[in-house]
Amino acid sequence: MTEKAPPTVEEQVLAVLRGTASLLAKKHVGSRYWGEEALRRTLTIKKSDIHAHVAKHGLTEDSGVRRQAQEGICLVRRGDEWVVFYQERGIPFEEGRSSDEREAIRIATDLLIAVSGLGWLED
Repeated sequence: MTEKAPPTVEEQVLAVLRGTASLLAKKHVGSRYWGEEALRRTLTIKKSDIHAHVAKHGLTEDSGVRRQAQEGICLVRRGDEWVVFYQERGIPFEEGRSSDEREAIRIATDLLIAVSGLGWLED
C-alpha cells in the first residue's frame, strides 16, 4: 500500500500548534505505524516553518501557549519583560525571559515543539 502525499505545510504547522499532530499522523499513515514513527512519516515541516507561521499569525488561542499563568506553557508579561515557563500542578518551571515579545514568543514556540515530543524536527 502506497502512503498518501504528506499533508500541506499549513496543516502540519496547525496540527503541531494545536497539539493534534498525532491525529494528523494517524490519518496520514493509518494504523501501520505508531508514535514517533508515524509522526516522522507525516511531518515534513521544519521548525522554521512553525516559527514563520507564528511570526505571521501569532500564537492563537488554540495553540498550546497561554497568556496567563495556568497549566501548560505560559507566556506572561512581568514588569519590563516577558517570562516563558511550563506550569504543571501549579509549579512553574521557567524556560526563558526576554524584554522583546517576539523573542519570548519564539522561546514559547520552541518549548511547545519540545514538549510535543517533536524536538527532532530540523531547524
